[in-house]
Amino acid sequence: GGFTLWNLTRHLETSGNPIVGQSDYRVGVFADPGHVVVPIASLGRGILEIPGLGVLQIAPASAVSGPALPIGSSRFAELSVPVPADPALAGASIFWQGLDVDLTRGSVHLTNAVRDVVR
Repeated sequence: GGFTLWNLTRHLETSGNPIVGQSDYRVGVFADPGHVVVPIASLGRGILEIPGLGVLQIAPASAVSGPALPIGSSRFAELSVPVPADPALAGASIFWQGLDVDLTRGSVHLTNAVRDVVR
């Protein structure tokens, strides 16, 4: 009986829990036109308040960044990530968060974080 609110100023979402061997697991980001968003994946969760940026909700020690995704007039960009066909990955958690960079002002903010579990 609830509803979901989306922050289209800066928001990250995935296509859901990935499957071992999946070739089209997607990470999508929403932001203002003229920004770039760098998606960051981590194998762990963390909570670290960073003044001016927001709350870092992924573990920096295992973090890996994806390519900077330019945001156009649609306010959306997407990255397709292949999941290795390794059965040992089943059950692993992957955490995602984005770094939203306003290229005009030079300001940087963190998006929400998402946790998926590899199936």
